[in-house]
Amino acid sequence: MPTRPSTQASLPQTLADHAKAYGELILKEWNDSRNLWRKRTQLQVLGACGLGVTVILAGMAAMLWAVTPPAQIHSLWVLIAIPMAFLAIGVICLMAAKKYVQAVAFEHTRERFIADMDLFKKTNLVTKATELTVLPMATAHPYRLVLGAALVGALAVRAHPWRWLSGSAVLVGLLPKVISILSSQNKIQS
Repeated sequence: MPTRPSTQASLPQTLADHAKAYGELILKEWNDSRNLWRKRTQLQVLGACGLGVTVILAGMAAMLWAVTPPAQIHSLWVLIAIPMAFLAIGVICLMAAKKYVQAVAFEHTRERFIADMDLFKKTNLVTKATELTVLPMATAHPYRLVLGAALVGALAVRAHPWRWLSGSAVLVGLLPKVISILSSQNKIQS
């Protein structure tokens, strides 16, 4: 069953646009998550340093107070105020770090993927893609299609391409692309 040429031209572009949108969404959420983690970590480190400096300065102040005769201590408030300033800085930084609570990473991507998978279940993307790409070639040249599939299979068996890839590279590099292609049905329907 032949389809309209405009549909044939628009389906691959629609899939590419949807994959690009997924890539942009993942990149945005990755940057947001990284920035949130960075801010929280910086505040926690600054707060811990403030508390550490407080302990050191309080210890030094206690030793100075212990070895200095009371008549020679001119500004006792300095021995108390300086460690308290660093204590305040440390506590404020640690309290500010609590505001940067890590939300579920990639929450929007997960919601988008679930919505796309629900839509994918309702429609049949594979049938449409097959009708647009393989069916015209199969009706015009069926033996070439079979011969091409046999050739690709023989080359794959002979070349062992799965040995060239590490599992983590495949997972990190291809999984988002595969997910975005599979979930692109939402833009096709709209």
